[in-house]
This record gives sequence, C-alpha cells and structure tokens, in this order.
Amino acid sequence: MRAYPVTPLTFGESLRVEFACLAEFTQFIRRHRRYFTIFLLLYWHSLFAWRARRGMRVAFCLAQRMDDILDGDRAAPEPPLVAAARLRAQLCTGHFHRDAEGLLARAVAWELDTRADGSESPLENFIALIDAMCRDRERIDARRMLDRAALDAHLADTFTRSLDLQLLLAGSRMRSRDVAPVIACFSRCSALRDLEEDLAHGLVNVPRDVLAACGIQELPGHVRQLRLQPAFHDWIRQATKQSLIALDDTDTLIKHWPDSNDPGVRVLRIFTRSMRDFFTRRARRLYPEAFETTIAS
Repeated sequence: MRAYPVTPLTFGESLRVEFACLAEFTQFIRRHRRYFTIFLLLYWHSLFAWRARRGMRVAFCLAQRMDDILDGDRAAPEPPLVAAARLRAQLCTGHFHRDAEGLLARAVAWELDTRADGSESPLENFIALIDAMCRDRERIDARRMLDRAALDAHLADTFTRSLDLQLLLAGSRMRSRDVAPVIACFSRCSALRDLEEDLAHGLVNVPRDVLAACGIQELPGHVRQLRLQPAFHDWIRQATKQSLIALDDTDTLIKHWPDSNDPGVRVLRIFTRSMRDFFTRRARRLYPEAFETTIAS
C-alpha cells in the first residue's frame, strides 16, 4: 500500500516523539485512571527494550488519541471525521504535518514499515483500524443501532486489527487467528465496561434485538433505561458466561503455543487476566441487578 519513502527519525525527533507520547498519556489518564495502569505496563515492558518497544508506545498513543476524538471524549478544532480524514491522509500519502500528531503519525509509519513483509501490511492494518473507529463515529452521527450479527462483526474486525498490531509491535509471531476465542472477549469486555460512557456519547454497543426486548425502540441515552430490564440482564449474563469459557480456551491455546518465550504470550496473559478479573468481579459491581437476578432465581 505504501507508495512513499519512510525515513527514520533523527535523535531530536525521537525525543519529541517520546514527549508527545507522555503528553498523550497525561490526557488519557486525566480522562480515566485505567490508562495509568496501561501506562505502567507499557513503559515497564519498554524499560529494558526501549527502542524495540517504541512502536507499541507510539501506535497506542496515536490510535487512542484518534479514538477519543471520534468518540467525543476529546475536543478537536474540527469535526471528528474530518480529524480522522486528516490523519488518514498523512498515513496514506506520507505528507506528515509538523504538529505532534504528524510526528506521531510519521513514527507509526516508520515502525510499521520496518515490520512489513510479504504476508502482511501493518500500515494498511493501522489505517483500517482508523476506518473502523470512523464507523463508530458514523453510528453516533446517524443515531444508528446494529443487530447482533452486524455489531459482533464490527467489534470483531476492530479488535482483530488492534490485537494483530499489538502482537506485531511486541515482536511476536502470534496473531489473533492463533487465539481466535479471545476476540469476542475483547468485544464483550469493551461493550460492558464502557456502556454508560458510550451511551452518553450516542454510541450503542448493545444489540438491537436486546434493546427491542427491553421495549426500547429509540437510542437509549443512559444505562439506567436498561438496568431493570430482564432481557438486558440475560444479555449480560450470557456475555459473561461465554467470555469466561472463551478465556479458558484462550489460556489453553497460549499454554500450548510452541514458543513460551514469545512476547505475545506475555501480552496475551496480561489481557486475559485483566478480562477474567472484569467478568468475575468488576462486571458484577457495575451491573449488580443482573447477577442478583441469578441468585434470586
């Protein structure tokens, strides 16, 4: 896909990239404390391989920055989809702007270009991830709800691309296809964890048939419209049960991966532990009504 030469960063540009990443993480952490945990994990794993892990840092910061703009979590001087088109054009053409975003985009292009081979195009995958984020913004603007199959397919596409990029940049030979059950776990965890925040922005990651069973035909504006609905409780319990089974299957696949020293093993174990904790503990705190129904029955 790339039709332009990508040159390595100078020492001064590399320093500016690191400061730009720190500035982005400051913004992320101000929005939600969970990003402080991500910051610690990412920088701890970079500590003894700083240059080799730069790709993970810059790609995360650039993708999360754009995700926040598109979701409405961060103000931008232009409409969200225009901001995304601006970034996409830089990545596609190699004409990078001189601001912090342009510098991060150039660093991402370099890091992904150096890892490209005949079997995959990481930069194309990153651009496709931005496109998937844009489809979320389009759903917000159109106040669109999706049926279960369409929603599952969209979330699976998003998290498959995201995980493949993270594994590639970690230096792993593993890809999402090698741990396929985990993708649905990412989708369900994200939908349940961020549900209240997403609904406030007009993004609905609850299937349309679940909303219809709750008697909701129009875009819900708050999670309290769902909390007392049995169909919503059933959806949460089903998502939790299916995710815990899928996490067991994923752990088995990781355990039998031929190279136990593969960096992807460590990355995935961090993800699976975090998601297992969410589904066994935090989901029950977020949605006590759903699990109280199980106890009562």
